[in-house]
Parts: sequence; structure tokens; C-alpha cells
Amino acid sequence: MKVSKKVKTHFTESRFIDLMSSVFMMRTAKTLPLVVALAGAVFLAGCEGPATKMGRGVSNTGELLRWGELRYEMEQGAVWDGRSGVTKGFVKGFCRSLARTGVGVAEIVTSPFGPYDKGFMYPAYPRYPDNYTPAPMADTMWDPSTKIGFGPRGDIAPFIPGSRFTIFE
Repeated sequence: MKVSKKVKTHFTESRFIDLMSSVFMMRTAKTLPLVVALAGAVFLAGCEGPATKMGRGVSNTGELLRWGELRYEMEQGAVWDGRSGVTKGFVKGFCRSLARTGVGVAEIVTSPFGPYDKGFMYPAYPRYPDNYTPAPMADTMWDPSTKIGFGPRGDIAPFIPGSRFTIFE
């Protein structure tokens, strides 16, 4: 039997470790300026502007759960154009709801960067139909007798579209 000889290579374990650490350092050197620039942008801008933009983005992203634009456009179409306006309002409201959701995602992504004073869409915050504007949700923190179903203000289920039942309406 022949015993195989060890093949000598120019890569030793210490060279391999040196190579991997230099690759890691190069990647870190590329991403570190981006992280520093992002942190600097947040630091220089303060927190008020990015927080406002982030809140507006989260509120607009929730449009797919709320469908406020859809209901608003259907209502306005019925008021101004009659029965055919409801169909037109449905299509217009559906498109505006999808657009508002996309704008919300864009505002969340760009929240660390300006401008902060106005949104990408008018109005900046979601709309509701004129015949129903939700009130704050009834809860035990602000209305102590809501466990038995009574309280001076608040919606019972504002997260359910079309829910108009309120306490003491």
C-alpha cells in the first residue's frame, strides 16, 4: 500500500482566516458609511418630522383594512351622480384606496428623509364618508362603564367597515 503524501498548497489555515477577515472588513467598509449617513440624517432632522411621516404612512397603509376612500367615493358618487355614480365611485374609491396604501408604504420607507410637512397624496390622511366619521374607541380607560355597554362616547367596533353602532348616539 502506498501512503499518500500531503499535497502542499499555498493556502494554509492562517492565510484562509486572513483572507476571510479582509473580505469581512471590505464589506463593513462599504456599508458603514451608509449606516453613518442614515444615523446622521435622523440625528440632524430630529425625531418630530420622521415620526410624523412614519405615523402618516402607517395610517395610510391601513387603508386596505379601512376602505374609507372607497366608501367616501361611493357616497359622493351617489350624491352627485345618482345610481350610476355609485359604480363610478366604487371604481374610483378602489383605485384611491390602493394608491393610498402604496403611498403609505412609500412614506414608511422614506420616513427618515425629508420633506416632512406634507404627504405624497391630498389629503394627507385618510378620508371617511361624510355620513360616518368614527369616534375614539370606547374602552375602560376613558369610559369606566363600558364593560356593561354604556359610556358617554366612542364606537363599539370602529375597525369593522360599516359599523355605525355607537353608545348613546
